[in-house]
Amino acid sequence: MCDERDSKKDRSLVCSYKNRKKTNITINPRNYFNVIALFVRNGNCGCPSQKKISMRIVVTLLVLGMGTWRGYAQPARVVSSDSSFISTLLHLHNSCRAEVQSPPLTWSASLAADAAKWAQHLLKGGKGEHDQSIRGLEGENLWWGTAGAYSYAEMVGYWINEKSSFVYGSFPNCSTTRSAIVGHYTQIVWKNTRSVGCAFSTDGKTDYLVCRYSPPGNVIGENPY
Repeated sequence: MCDERDSKKDRSLVCSYKNRKKTNITINPRNYFNVIALFVRNGNCGCPSQKKISMRIVVTLLVLGMGTWRGYAQPARVVSSDSSFISTLLHLHNSCRAEVQSPPLTWSASLAADAAKWAQHLLKGGKGEHDQSIRGLEGENLWWGTAGAYSYAEMVGYWINEKSSFVYGSFPNCSTTRSAIVGHYTQIVWKNTRSVGCAFSTDGKTDYLVCRYSPPGNVIGENPY
């Protein structure tokens, strides 16, 4: 008998046989069907000494494998105009800005549309990278990570947590060390920035969050607030 146990990245099969101890196998979705082939070829969980398994177990593995594969190969999607998404992203930004008495940001549908285009671009490219074409026109914060593993608050939290390395001063000389990254945080709290627009994208493997700001922050020689 085989029971399926889920985790964020892998699925585990626990196979038990009559009068035998259970055998645990961890299976990544990409290799699921290779493992099934191993079962069919060897007639066991990879242990030649075990008796051949029944066709019932092979069928069970195939059914579980199809479910795993569907969950892994999710269709790409982009979120930028959902009311709950907008409310959450504005709250996260403005709560941070309020701590340093920077005025609250308003949501920009135009910036969100620009962010959505870039978020779609990141899905196609399969990696995080800044849009060099907007330098001086819009500010930009990027985040990416394992699909489904982080909330919006955790994504933005990575930017906000840079304040632990921030010291008040003119940009870029406003960090505890030269190697410390504080630019995402300073863009969020930048006093002259008035609007923000963000987009979230995912392909089922990697999530991306893109936020655009106007006027752009992180102006060399100026104080963040």
